[in-house]
Amino acid sequence: MLWNLSNVLHTLAAVVWVGGMFFAYMALRPSMAGLNPEDALPLWRRTLQIFLRWVLGTVVVLWATGIYMMFFVLSGFGAAGAHVDTMFTIALVMTGLFFYLNHGPFRTFKYAADARDFDTAGKALQKVRKIVATNLVLGILTIVIAAWGAAG
Repeated sequence: MLWNLSNVLHTLAAVVWVGGMFFAYMALRPSMAGLNPEDALPLWRRTLQIFLRWVLGTVVVLWATGIYMMFFVLSGFGAAGAHVDTMFTIALVMTGLFFYLNHGPFRTFKYAADARDFDTAGKALQKVRKIVATNLVLGILTIVIAAWGAAG
């Protein structure tokens, strides 16, 4: 029962994080490309502020459920299989990138957007986009590894 709950929560958290990045990068970003900075940057600021709060929650859920499943169900590193060890490594990188994004480029972007310093905000947003693109690729790779590993 606890295994099933952990697995469901883990999967839902991954869907929220990776799906949110996919939406932001593949749908919202191109849709906003024609907007002027005075309209686009405040919208990005509000959107990212809300999304990054959700991501923080997913990070907590992913680590709690992942550690539980890895160490209390699958017997730790190596015993669970190379795909689980690989997902754990990618999770470390993705989490590090998230915290760097949240406390570095996004913070710079947020303060610049609030001050209506659109040049600084635009440069910071470019850094945010690169980190999101990297985490999106890593998230998709993790999903592929999880599905492949679960299939045998």
